[in-house]
Amino acid sequence: MRFISSRGRKKSCIQTLAILALCSVAWVGVVEAQGITPGKWVGGNPSSEDPYFICLNVSDDGKRLTAVGTQCTGDQGTNRNSLDIQWQGGKTPYDDRCNQSSYRRADQGDLQIGSDGTFVHTFRNADISTTVTGKFDAAQGTVSGTAHSVNRWIDCKVEWTAAPASSGPGPTLPPPTATPPTRPPASGVQGISPGQWTGGNPSSQDPYFICLNVSDDGQRLTAVGTQCTGDQGTNRNALDIQWQGGTTPGGGRCNQYSYRRADQGDVQIASDGTFVHTFKNFRVNTTVTGKFDPTQGTVSGTAHTINPWVDCKVEWSATPTNPTEPTTPSQRENVEAFVTRFYRFCLNRSPEAAGLKDWADKLIGKTLVGADVAEGFIYSQEFQNRNTTDEEYLRILYKAFFNRGPDEAGWNTWISEIKSGNGRGYVLDGFLGSQEFSNLSKQFGIIPF
Repeated sequence: MRFISSRGRKKSCIQTLAILALCSVAWVGVVEAQGITPGKWVGGNPSSEDPYFICLNVSDDGKRLTAVGTQCTGDQGTNRNSLDIQWQGGKTPYDDRCNQSSYRRADQGDLQIGSDGTFVHTFRNADISTTVTGKFDAAQGTVSGTAHSVNRWIDCKVEWTAAPASSGPGPTLPPPTATPPTRPPASGVQGISPGQWTGGNPSSQDPYFICLNVSDDGQRLTAVGTQCTGDQGTNRNALDIQWQGGTTPGGGRCNQYSYRRADQGDVQIASDGTFVHTFKNFRVNTTVTGKFDPTQGTVSGTAHTINPWVDCKVEWSATPTNPTEPTTPSQRENVEAFVTRFYRFCLNRSPEAAGLKDWADKLIGKTLVGADVAEGFIYSQEFQNRNTTDEEYLRILYKAFFNRGPDEAGWNTWISEIKSGNGRGYVLDGFLGSQEFSNLSKQFGIIPF
């Protein structure tokens, strides 16, 4: 065996073996130096002025963040994440509180941990860019880093730290989720059915969709038990609403939403059947009010979002969801036809029976909406494996989401967005939120978003 140096000189076998041995020792040293405990790593400071919660799931070999095995649920309530973080660190330029989150789903792939223990997760949603960086310190049994979201209005950053969820080396961190404060007992309203209450008018000029989840004792809106998924696609919400009621001062259509996550606590139902949910995000104030009428078996109210640019309000009503409500053959046929389109246009094949039934059942049961299904196909590993060009990708979106070919003006706009760096995710969000996709979904009797 011979080794030729860059200058072409021959080295002896002994010299070569010595070099290889040193390389081997150095490589083994890198792997052993990691020593990263597999499984969940969690951290948080719920009582801090700038609270955060983070969960990371390390693969069995200690080299990746993965959604395989013990998975993170985090604030998003999903169960297929390798990373979950939420934080309120810092302020917006308007001195409002930051309220940001990011997560890494299974369909986004594993995240490699470098030989020096570092990793970087990036995500772009519409015009918000988020970067989560971290570095494992195997000797201390900790991992720490930063989370940073930025766009033209916000610049929100937080420093975080975590340790293995099981007992192990490193400092003991506070639990990831704060214990909700004890509330005085409420008299409640007799006759309010527990479980989901839903309502909507997708074919209206001012469409809305709402889901409420009533606790077993009928006294609270809660994320415990049967939970609302709504337009956000999460499964840990007590309340979900989206509406397009009214117009903006500039004459555009309102397109608003609000939801109540598990980590925001329950919403108390007063003895007269009323409740109020409020949420402030930067300069946007949203209030959802409602009142239950047990004698009529209904709940109704208003949703109102206001900021310096919009004043959007809608009236809504809902009734208890009947999980055993029969599905008509025509309804299932329409829903299956909707799902089949995405198999054919996105995956270029016919659906398998089990997959088609699973998607259809979730749409019929309203645990998913049309946008969830469309996004699921586009982000699927099978679609990613097609390695489409930007032009192929855009043609697929036009056909699958709009049921037509591209128009010249639209094509030029969207392809420019992709090429300019906004990326495919930005374009996908535009298609998902479009009126054309909404109309297509409604043709099949499906709530679009």
